[in-house]
Amino acid sequence: LTQTSWTHNISTNNKTRTINLTIPLNQAIGPKSAQVTETQVMLPCSKPGYLYAIDVEIINGGIPYADSFYCFVHYCLHKISDTQTSMAVYAQIKYKKSVWGLVKGMIEKNSWQGLEDFFSALAKALHIEAEEAAIATVKRKSRRRRRPSIPRVSLEEIRPMRGSITKVKAIATGASRTDFPIIIVFVVLIVLVILNVMLYYKLWSLEGASPYTLIDFHVLKDPPKTHEEWVKLLQQQETLHTVEMQKWQRILKTAIELLRETEESLSQLQRSIHPTYTNKIMSIIQNRQDSSSRGSEEL
Repeated sequence: LTQTSWTHNISTNNKTRTINLTIPLNQAIGPKSAQVTETQVMLPCSKPGYLYAIDVEIINGGIPYADSFYCFVHYCLHKISDTQTSMAVYAQIKYKKSVWGLVKGMIEKNSWQGLEDFFSALAKALHIEAEEAAIATVKRKSRRRRRPSIPRVSLEEIRPMRGSITKVKAIATGASRTDFPIIIVFVVLIVLVILNVMLYYKLWSLEGASPYTLIDFHVLKDPPKTHEEWVKLLQQQETLHTVEMQKWQRILKTAIELLRETEESLSQLQRSIHPTYTNKIMSIIQNRQDSSSRGSEEL
């Protein structure tokens, strides 16, 4: 952890400092650590020893989509008495550029979880510090019993401080601890697989269909006898063949468009899923493209 000293800005009357630190990540998939840069701004309304209002802009590095968002936190520390301080925290996730809805849900879920874990650890550390300070105060004042002017401070009198510390909250609107985004990804993949199975089944049914039509059987019942009738029959068969080919072209075009839409959907999923699964998804897409190419060559 490295931090700079407070720098006073004469034009805005703000004080600014920067803190750089590396934090571990408890994620089964993805990077195991992240580089965090905090820019802290002490507002002009702050009064030393009485009130501190600080805005913090937190930028993460080394994680997916780190350049798309940042966390904004506002601290307000207010002195109540010599032994009590009120601390209020307001957090917000801001986006630098638009992201896909599924990715946005994953960003908010992980960000809110990280903020809640951080402030829970901060509250626990403040509780321990308050208890140690209370014990030190009791010992120090027990040695000074000859001074009646200084009131005795007990542990019971410092207990309300713990209640005020527990007011640290993160406003997590829409944040959820469930794996809902992951479930959505699997549901979309299952739907795409079902659609592709239906598409291949239709193609297989068309390939296995009989090429003969009712007109062919009707011609066999009454075959032509003259040269002109044979020419007319050949023209009819040529027209029928042309219509049949156009029909097959439309079917093939529809199949190719469906495969292209499937490829685009999988490409969007690829950009939102961790690179560990990218090679598997790309191999599936390549196999589908090869199958469609072989089908077009056979036609």
